Amino acid sequence: LTWGADPRDLDAHLQVPLLGGGRDEVFFGHRTSNDTLAFLDTDNTNGFGPEISHINQLLPNGSYTYYVNLFSGTGTFGSSPAVVNYESETQNVQMQATGAGENWIVGKIDVDALGNDVFTPIDTYGEAPANE
Repeated sequence: LTWGADPRDLDAHLQVPLLGGGRDEVFFGHRTSNDTLAFLDTDNTNGFGPEISHINQLLPNGSYTYYVNLFSGTGTFGSSPAVVNYESETQNVQMQATGAGENWIVGKIDVDALGNDVFTPIDTYGEAPANE
């Protein structure tokens, strides 16, 4: 996640399945998932980013949701502009924000039984997604 000078602080959130069941959310206040398979590597609070989230192991049949929270500042996601890059062994996707709101729901990563991942853009703005 990268962005411009304002909003000053955007926060990356990654909702993840847990190895032993259940779900977790990785963000500035909880930097490592309870099973340690996902973590927030970099948390920039003064504009421009980056914020970098890592998934050490994609869980088969798992579903991951990535969204960005506008934590502080006066600009919008679209005026910044905020950009998210998703990189895996099989995909490299770049999404640029165009809207405004408290949260930018960027996309979802679905993993099949063999561990293959598919990133699906959501690109909506509003409430934080439910972690389910």
